[in-house]
Amino acid sequence: MLLLLMAGSAVAQELPDDLTQLDLEQLLELELIPIDVLGSHIHLKGQWMVGYRFMHMAMEGGHAHEADYPVRPEHMRMALHMVEVMYGLTDRLTLMAMLGYQQAAMESRTVQGTRFETSASGPNDLQLAAHYALRSRATHYLVGLLGVQVPLGRVDVRDDTPMGTGQPLPYPMRPGSGTWDLVLGLTSIHRLGDWNLGVHGDALWRTGTNRYGYRLGHRVHAGAWVTYRVRAWMAWTLHVDVHVLGDVQGHDARLNPAMTPTADPALQGERHLTIQPALNFYVPRGPLKGMRWSVYLDRPLLEAHEGAAMETSWQLTLAWQWTR
Repeated sequence: MLLLLMAGSAVAQELPDDLTQLDLEQLLELELIPIDVLGSHIHLKGQWMVGYRFMHMAMEGGHAHEADYPVRPEHMRMALHMVEVMYGLTDRLTLMAMLGYQQAAMESRTVQGTRFETSASGPNDLQLAAHYALRSRATHYLVGLLGVQVPLGRVDVRDDTPMGTGQPLPYPMRPGSGTWDLVLGLTSIHRLGDWNLGVHGDALWRTGTNRYGYRLGHRVHAGAWVTYRVRAWMAWTLHVDVHVLGDVQGHDARLNPAMTPTADPALQGERHLTIQPALNFYVPRGPLKGMRWSVYLDRPLLEAHEGAAMETSWQLTLAWQWTR
């Protein structure tokens, strides 16, 4: 979620103990949450929020065991357009729907030196969730998340390769999972004057297998952040994240795991630690009142992979939200 900026000191001194007593404008000016913290955001009853995020990621081919495969991934680029809608059913319960559209391109090289590029695009799985404020005090904010991921994204994506036309593409290129999945999360936010401190954790638990005989790995995401209000309309944040992704279970029989590491289900797991500086802007009045913009850059600090999985070089995110 976007980092929401704090109001001035005079407003902060007049805050009630229970944040559900605030009006919409006061709440929007108070709350501080980084944009990618899942399950941390609530709205007052009857309040709507729409948002858009654009993410661009660059990845490089791994080096472990690369020589063991006749086709080696070298570079991958991915762009993600994400739209989200939230609605406050009560002052403590907010419903959310989020859907992304993914565009991916991968450059590979054969052992004979032939270079080629494959690409795929399409909608991701749809995420439906409920956010509930377990605690909403002026100095402490605790929100839980429970949701489901609906398998709308395509699993069968194809492109031409040196092995033939219309070949099935490997796991990282596929925008969908093909399974119904469970989403859980918990976020704790502490407010200390112009500073906010937060910790969070969320998990995506995969269930069953898809029609091609596999499921993607479970995913766990946890982190902590600190935010400081520079102006009434601007704040910065520093966010440190840990991401853990499990290996693919089962396998797609149409893929040859000995051909390329991205087709090997045992090499899709990864663990990485990233640092994320961000700038956040809020419009407190005028015709754009209630709008927020955020920009941040993810850089990996540490990465560990099961084998020759793609390694993230950087990720840039631009985001916009409007609450009414």
